[in-house]
Amino acid sequence: MIKFPIRTIVPGRAAWLTPERRATNFYFSIFMGSGAATAYGGIWFKDQGLDAGQIGIIGSLPVFIILLINVFVGRLADRASDWRQVITIGAVLSGVITIALFFSHGFLPILLIWTLATGRPTSSILRSMPRRCG
Repeated sequence: MIKFPIRTIVPGRAAWLTPERRATNFYFSIFMGSGAATAYGGIWFKDQGLDAGQIGIIGSLPVFIILLINVFVGRLADRASDWRQVITIGAVLSGVITIALFFSHGFLPILLIWTLATGRPTSSILRSMPRRCG
């Protein structure tokens, strides 16, 4: 049996707390939610009584918003002393805002909440993480 050494960055930390493992878990949770929303969001919107045109708007507006705010959020993260705080705050806000979908009914409330939750302002920072970390 081959034994692989457990590499830890800080002595005494568990192997699951390494920066690589934390980044992997973060990316998994972000993209797992996005994948589930992409696959089943349209079904849920249809169940909420929205028509195909409204579902299309709800699906496309966050992408447009991301295009508009990426530069602003990227500059904010560049000026922050610890850009990981911007990622953490954005991810937590996105998760908390998503809870409001349980209480929303109708096109405009769902559009507003979906846009706030899925138009993550952290997307530009996430794309630049490999350049910053490596």
